[in-house]
This record gives sequence, C-alpha cells and structure tokens, in this order.
Amino acid sequence: MRQLVADLSENEIQVIDLAGIGAEGISYITAPVFAPSGEVALELSIAGLPPHLTPGETERFIERLRAAAAIVTAETHGRFPPAPDTAAPGLAKPPRRARTAPTGT
Repeated sequence: MRQLVADLSENEIQVIDLAGIGAEGISYITAPVFAPSGEVALELSIAGLPPHLTPGETERFIERLRAAAAIVTAETHGRFPPAPDTAAPGLAKPPRRARTAPTGT
C-alpha cells in the first residue's frame, strides 16, 4: 500500500488547500456515499470541470457534490463515520475530496 501511494504523481494526490491548485485546475471531484456500516459504499463524481475555476467556484462544486452525496447516504440509510478527532460515535460531515486526473507522467 505504501508503494502504491508513493507511486502517485503530484496530480493524483488529494488536494487539501484550494489555493494550491495549479494552472491546470482540477479535473474531477469525488464525494463518498456511506453504507449503514459507515464504510464508503460508492463515490459520486463530477468530471469535465473547466480548467480555470477560481477557488471559490471550485468550493461551490465541492459543496454541491457533498450535499448530493449526503442525500444519497441518507436515502440509502447510510451513516457518516465518526469524525477522526472524536472518540464518541455519531454523525460526522462527509470528507471533501477534490482531485486532479493523472497527466500521463
């Protein structure tokens, strides 16, 4: 597993700070849909994004996708896993993921 992560290019790694997005922009965004067990059951994605989105525009796409994933999670009786910084079980906000597609390198 460590080798697989180590083999990822910079463009295949999760974007944490939208201000750090390069000129190529983001190729796709994914959001998890959770099963009743709290595990990821599937992911919703948006692809084909315009290459020069501002961080604010990107954030709007992320928030709308997260909202859609939360609706699908609720409709399928899924539950969000506990937040990593809390030991008590409960609902947590679904994590955000904005990723860029591989550039072929």
